[in-house]
Amino acid sequence: MSNTFGTIFRVIGLFILLVGGWFLAVAVLYTLAILIVGRTFEWSHVGVLFGAVILVRMFYPRNVFAW
Repeated sequence: MSNTFGTIFRVIGLFILLVGGWFLAVAVLYTLAILIVGRTFEWSHVGVLFGAVILVRMFYPRNVFAW
C-alpha cells in the first residue's frame, strides 16, 4: 500500500472518530437531560440536536468567540 492510501485512510478514520465523538457527546447529554426532565428518549431528537451542533461548529468555530 502506498503512502497516499495510508494517509487517506488516516484522514477518514480521524473524521469518523471526530464525528462519532460529537454524536456520542450529544447523545449522552440528551440522555441525561431526558432522565432529569422525565420524558421519553427519541433518536430523531438526538439526530436533530447533532445536526444543530454540527452546523454551529461549522459556522461558529471556537476562535470566533476569543477576545
